[in-house]
Amino acid sequence: MFNRFLPENISEDEKTSINILKYFIFFTILACFVLTLLDWLFPSGDDTPFLLIAGMNLFLVGALIYTGAKTIVGNLYVGIWAVILVYLSFQTGGIYSVDALSMTLIPLAGFTLINHKSGFGWLLFYLGYLYYLWWIVDTPEINEFYRTQTLVFDKNYYVLGGLIFSIFTFCMFSIFYFQNQRLVKQQKANQIALKKHVELLDKQSILLKETQDDLRRSNTELEEFAYITSHDLKQPLRTVNSFANLLQSHLKKQGVLDEETTQMLQFITTGSRKMNGLITDLLAFAKLKKEKDIIFTKVNLDKLFQSVLFDLKDQIDTSGVIIRMASLPEIQVIPVKMNQLFQNLISNAIKFRKKEVALTIQVGVREKVTHWEFSIQDNGIGIKKEHQEKIFAPFKKLHNSSAFEGSGIGLATCMHIVKLHKGRIWADSVFGEGTTFHFTIAKDLMSKKEEKGAPKVVEVS
Repeated sequence: MFNRFLPENISEDEKTSINILKYFIFFTILACFVLTLLDWLFPSGDDTPFLLIAGMNLFLVGALIYTGAKTIVGNLYVGIWAVILVYLSFQTGGIYSVDALSMTLIPLAGFTLINHKSGFGWLLFYLGYLYYLWWIVDTPEINEFYRTQTLVFDKNYYVLGGLIFSIFTFCMFSIFYFQNQRLVKQQKANQIALKKHVELLDKQSILLKETQDDLRRSNTELEEFAYITSHDLKQPLRTVNSFANLLQSHLKKQGVLDEETTQMLQFITTGSRKMNGLITDLLAFAKLKKEKDIIFTKVNLDKLFQSVLFDLKDQIDTSGVIIRMASLPEIQVIPVKMNQLFQNLISNAIKFRKKEVALTIQVGVREKVTHWEFSIQDNGIGIKKEHQEKIFAPFKKLHNSSAFEGSGIGLATCMHIVKLHKGRIWADSVFGEGTTFHFTIAKDLMSKKEEKGAPKVVEVS
């Protein structure tokens, strides 16, 4: 009940040792009242102020409860008894006194109630005092004086002294025994609680693994569904587009094709064409997510980039783009994916160029300790700051279809390709001035087959 008064920063072990000292002080206070009563009933001639000692111990137990200063209070407690026993030993026969014998409890109390250093200090005090008693009793006069001093008190004093010595020793070890029993029970309770906590964690771990497996299966099923759906939707769209064209030809031959009907048929063909492009992109994205075996190949990126420029030749010539590039390294990548990554980023820059300013694209690379960092910089329309992280989400379009065509999958595809290469991709942009896309490629890339124990790097020139 007294633990609630102790400072909060005291550990459980310290609280236990403080409780042991507290019980001893309470025992001392009770013993002082009992000795006062016994001395009143059976006068022994002892003038020890037991009530004063009880008052001092009440002060010590209050200081211990509210401060937790076990070392200071413990040494004061032992010191009070040391002073009393020194005084009594001079009055009851010096080295021949039962009080000198009782002083063997002083270092024992220091060791058990306070700490090892305090106990050692009180042991030195006791040995020094014992030597002093031995030294001053070396003369016949003092020796005779001490011998006669042993007869000053009544026989009850010596009986009570021996009784108190025995009871004090018994109580000291009893308190330690019961406190140790309490600590053992508490430790067992903690072990049971810890075991239950570990079992709960194991159950949560199993549940988490099952949830992860369910999510993995769900993602696989969704990817399969997207792949199959996007693949199967192409045929109906081709049918719609073909019959729209056939209908337009038929009406034209019949001479009933007016301007309004022509416009509606154009809406059908344009819509089906856009839908076909969206499905194509979705199919490519689903196929990208569906791939299981990843083979990294050592590739000369200069040659790979020239291949990308050849594929985009029509767009580059039509838009009048100026492309400047640094010398690119020869590194391990997934060639098809790297081609797709460069192609998407260059096409993206061409698509979002300014109409009134000639587009310039700068391709650069920097070697880091663990990765390569590539950059593709343009002077296009730029991206607003609040949209720079959203652009990598699938189907996220910042502009309407009438201004810029596209499905919104290109940058999501780029992000997935970069993740396959253990890298990351981000955009730095100033709206109205241009955008720089950065992406990293790790240097320690291996295919899944190589990780399983068959390392192999394919060289492509």
